Amino acid sequence: MKVRAKVTILFSFLLTAAIANTYFIFALDQQGEEKRRRVAHTHEVILESERLLGHLVDAETGQRGYLLTANAAYLAPYHRALSAISTKQNRLSFLTAKDPQQQALLRQIDRSIALQLQELKATIELNAAGEQTIAMKVMSLNQGKYFMDDIRRQMRRFASHEREQLALHQGEFNQYRVEIKTLIYAEFVFFICLALFTFFFLRNSLFSRLSVLLNSVEKIKNGKVVSQAELQSNDEISLLMDAFVDLSYRVNQRERVLEFKAHHDELTGLKNRLALREDLETALEQLKQDKLALLFIDVNGLKSLNDSKGHDYGDALLCETACRLQASVRDTDVVYRIGGDEFIVLLKHIKAVSDVDRVLSKMHRSFIKPMTYNGAIVPLSASVGIAIAPDDAATAEALITFSDSAMYHAKLSGNAGFRYHRPS
Repeated sequence: MKVRAKVTILFSFLLTAAIANTYFIFALDQQGEEKRRRVAHTHEVILESERLLGHLVDAETGQRGYLLTANAAYLAPYHRALSAISTKQNRLSFLTAKDPQQQALLRQIDRSIALQLQELKATIELNAAGEQTIAMKVMSLNQGKYFMDDIRRQMRRFASHEREQLALHQGEFNQYRVEIKTLIYAEFVFFICLALFTFFFLRNSLFSRLSVLLNSVEKIKNGKVVSQAELQSNDEISLLMDAFVDLSYRVNQRERVLEFKAHHDELTGLKNRLALREDLETALEQLKQDKLALLFIDVNGLKSLNDSKGHDYGDALLCETACRLQASVRDTDVVYRIGGDEFIVLLKHIKAVSDVDRVLSKMHRSFIKPMTYNGAIVPLSASVGIAIAPDDAATAEALITFSDSAMYHAKLSGNAGFRYHRPS
């Protein structure tokens, strides 16, 4: 076979390999993005279910406050919660439309919610009609408590199913990462072999012959006898190697981007709820003589700012809050945004409660100065709940729950501040 035909076949093969590799990388990228979307979708379902339960608690709190005080101001959170509950129900129904099991459970939850809201509405209407005694008697029957207990039980089943799905999707995503690394190594080996083959092929089929020809011509010119000459080194193969290194670098870059997106909040760049779970469980496993503290932080006034100024202002407030929180903590501490207006700070290597107090004091000072955005002055404040391990709890779930509850009590006080968990 002529050299020209051999070179044509070789470069046709190389072109086909490059196209196939580009398509392969694109397909892997699409697959990884789909797995990341599944993880994010399951996170959203869990978060929306938690928010729905929170709005139900807000509605019940407003109803009880109104019945106990006859102060109509308590009805404001009740009415806000009603609108939010309907929105969250529709959102959850939309998110789980392809899951018949969750759809069936949602219908049960919706029926229980309807009964709970009907009981709340009835007592409020009785109280408004001057029948406070009857309204209090209806409330004392504790039907609302039964309804809420039933809703919580069903919501736990709902969230448990979603957490199983989350674990499944996360496992698939982790497996995808392992497969990507394996494929990168395989591609590296493949292209190294291909490069060596190409080098030897071109040297033996083209460059060595050209060199022999040139040396032969020179020797003939000098009157010498023609003999086989050694081939000299060349740089042609480096082009192929550069292309491979570039492709491998891009695959690694895509993998790092996917991993970053799966563990970080898109708006603030902070670590997200998934990263919190992993970091907190690791920190608890490594906990020995020191303690750790979990600060559950809720930004005050975000909803009203979004309603009055727009979501651009709300996003700016969240980003500014993230910056000030990071500036307030120590180098060993980590700040997370777990969704909406909620942040968590993980304080490691705590010797005494005074260590937490110093961080809280610095955090409080950082929030004194208001934020300026588009010429508008926006005050910053937050409610903080604190739980300490192992004093309050030794598990990640319990620490988050206790710090969340402490934050809720801090917010109920009516002022931006903090509160440590107090065992009931």
